[in-house]
Amino acid sequence: MFEWDFLQGIMIKLGFPDKWIQWVMGCVTTPSFSILINGKEYGNIRPSRGLRQGDPLSPYLFPLCAEGFTSLLAKAELDGRIKGASICRRAPRISNLMFADDSIIFCRATSSEVGVINEVLQTYANASGQCINMEKFSVYFSSNTQEGKKAEIVSLLGVKVVDRFESYLGLSTLVGRAKYQTFSFLKDRVWKKLQGWKGIMLSRAGKEVLIKAVIQAIPTYTMGVFQLPVKLCAKLNAFIVAAIPILRSGSCWRVGNGESIKVLVDKWIPNYPSNRVLHPVHEGEEDWRVLDLIDLDLHGWRRDAIMATFNREDAEAICKIPLSHRRVANAVVWLHNKEGAYTVKSGYHVARKVLRECAESLTGAEQQLWKKLWKIRVPNKMKVFAWRSSKDRDSCHLGVSSSPRCVGGLDAAGMEIFVVQAWTVWNQRNSMVHGGQMKHPCWLNKRAADYMEEYRIAQEQLVVSNTISSGHHWQPPPQNMYKLNLDAAVFMEQ
Repeated sequence: MFEWDFLQGIMIKLGFPDKWIQWVMGCVTTPSFSILINGKEYGNIRPSRGLRQGDPLSPYLFPLCAEGFTSLLAKAELDGRIKGASICRRAPRISNLMFADDSIIFCRATSSEVGVINEVLQTYANASGQCINMEKFSVYFSSNTQEGKKAEIVSLLGVKVVDRFESYLGLSTLVGRAKYQTFSFLKDRVWKKLQGWKGIMLSRAGKEVLIKAVIQAIPTYTMGVFQLPVKLCAKLNAFIVAAIPILRSGSCWRVGNGESIKVLVDKWIPNYPSNRVLHPVHEGEEDWRVLDLIDLDLHGWRRDAIMATFNREDAEAICKIPLSHRRVANAVVWLHNKEGAYTVKSGYHVARKVLRECAESLTGAEQQLWKKLWKIRVPNKMKVFAWRSSKDRDSCHLGVSSSPRCVGGLDAAGMEIFVVQAWTVWNQRNSMVHGGQMKHPCWLNKRAADYMEEYRIAQEQLVVSNTISSGHHWQPPPQNMYKLNLDAAVFMEQ
C-alpha cells in the first residue's frame, strides 16, 4: 500500500499544478469504511495510507507511484551502476519493463549490479511503503552464465531460479528460430474451439456467428506484438476467407517496380473506374506485367508504347500514375481512407456496398421473397434452412423450389407453416438416414403445429412488459451539491 506523502511528492516532482494535487489528495484521503457483520454495520474506519481497489482514480495514480521505481533504475543506469539488455547492436538498452505492479528487470550477472538492484528495491520500498514479496520473485539467467555465478547471485537475492519464463501477459517470452512451433498454440487454440463447437452440434447460423466473433479475435493480441510466420498465417487464413471479396473490392495496387502486377487482371490504376484497364487490348497476355510498361533507365512510363497499345482513356490514366525513382516494391493500399490502411469502419461500408450490389442483382419477386422469409416468426435455424434449400436445392435434397411463385404468394402465417413443415420433413429424412423409423405424415403435420405453438409460447415468456413512467423527470442538484444516480430493479411479486 502506498504512503500518501509518497504519492503527493511524486505528483509535485512530476510538475502537476498545486490545485490539481489538492483535488486528487482530497479524493484519496477522505474516504471511510464500515464493516458488515451479520448484515449490521460496525465502525467508521478512516484509512491513513493506500489506494482503494475499484476507485476510478486508482488505475491512473498507480502508474504515477510506479514512476518512482522506474526513475531509480534510470538514475542507476545513467550513473553507470547497471547496464540493461539490448536486442541487437546499437539498439537502446532496456533496464526494466512494467505492467501495473508486474516488473521485469534486466542487468548483467555480476554481484555489483545485483547489489544495486537490491538497493533500488529497498529504497523504493522504504519511500513508498510497499513491501517487496520475495516469494513471488524469480530470476532467469542467460545460457552463457557460469554455474558458480548463478549460485552467488541467488544467494545475494534470496529468490528462486527458473529455466525460462513460459509466458508473460499471455505471450511467449523467448522466441527462437522455430517460430512456427512457438506460435503453434494459436492454431491449437483455434482448432480446440472448432472441435468444441462441433461437439455440441451448433446450427450453421450459430457456428457462423461464433467463428466470426471468436476465431478472428484469437490471434489479434499476439499479432500486435509479434510477426507471425507465413506458414502459420496460411493455416489461420482458412478461417477468414469470407472477408477476401470485401478486401479485394476495396483495395488496389500501388505501383512500385511493377513486377508482380498483372496489367489486364489486377486493380492498379487509381482514381479510375474499377481501377482496371477498361477497354480490350488486342496485344498482351494474361500474365503481362506492369514492369513491361516502365522504362527502367528513365524511371518513367513508356508513353509511346502505351498510347499505341491501349485505348486513349486507359493510356492517359496509366501515364498519370506517379513512379518512384527508387525501385520500391509494389504495395496494396486501401482505397477508402486517406491513409491507405484498412479500418473496420471503412471495411463495414465496403461490405454493405458489396451486399447491396448482390441484392440489386436479384429480381423484384426474389427480393420480396427474402424480405418475407427473414421476417417470419420461426427459429433462426429454420430460416437458414429455408434460405439454403431455396438457394441450393442439391444441398438439402428436399426439392423445395427456389421459384418465388412457389411460396411467394403465401402470407406470413402460411410461409411459417410451410417452412416448419419442410424442416420437419427434412429432420425426418435425417433420422431415417441414421437408423430412425419412418413417421406417419399426419404425425409430422401435428409435430409441426406443436413446434410452432411451443415456439410462440416461449417467445411470449421472453417479452419484458414495459413499465409505465411515473412522470418524474431528472432534475439537476442545487448549487454546490452533488447528486448520485443509482439503478435498481423492483420485483412486484416479492
